[in-house]
Amino acid sequence: MLKRKNRAEIKLNLRRIRSEREVAGLTAQQMADKLGVSKGHYYQVENGTRNFPMGLFIKYVNILGYNPAQTMIFFED
Repeated sequence: MLKRKNRAEIKLNLRRIRSEREVAGLTAQQMADKLGVSKGHYYQVENGTRNFPMGLFIKYVNILGYNPAQTMIFFED
């Protein structure tokens, strides 16, 4: 098994994740349902205590109607 020593870390702007959900008029429970995860799981992702896997993030931005070029607003510098 290969181990990665120089792993790039991408930081999500968790405040933006939450605010975009709220602007869309979705509760955490509604977003969790749309993502196919429990509300507890989604809260942990949104609060940064659990990783936001890329596949789940892609579903999230699709639910909110963003195209790939617009997803940069969710990342920190």
